[in-house]
Amino acid sequence: MREKISQDHFDKLVTALRTHDSVSDCLPYSGVARVPAVLDHLAAEHEKTKGLEWDDVCPAYALAVITHGNYRLPSDDDPMQVLWNEMGRESRLVWPQVSDLVAEAWRWLDAVKSRGEMT
Repeated sequence: MREKISQDHFDKLVTALRTHDSVSDCLPYSGVARVPAVLDHLAAEHEKTKGLEWDDVCPAYALAVITHGNYRLPSDDDPMQVLWNEMGRESRLVWPQVSDLVAEAWRWLDAVKSRGEMT
């Protein structure tokens, strides 16, 4: 007789085996912005360490890439929420839940740009 595994164990196994898509796959249009390859690693790490689902966080990082350098938080919170409502439709998270991820991605993108790793 085979032993059944718990749903929690199964979910963890599926998550561990799942290959992540690229943040560029979450952009509204192909080629609308250049996504640094290492942003995928940052997003995947946040997914893991913050206990979030890829499908929930990927649009947040895509939004960060598109809006980087053009908006500031908290002063642009309202327009950013409107953009999130459009781009984050597939995500279960609402703007207040992802605004910190977007701001953190902006800081990271600033650092990458200052090192000359982003053109």
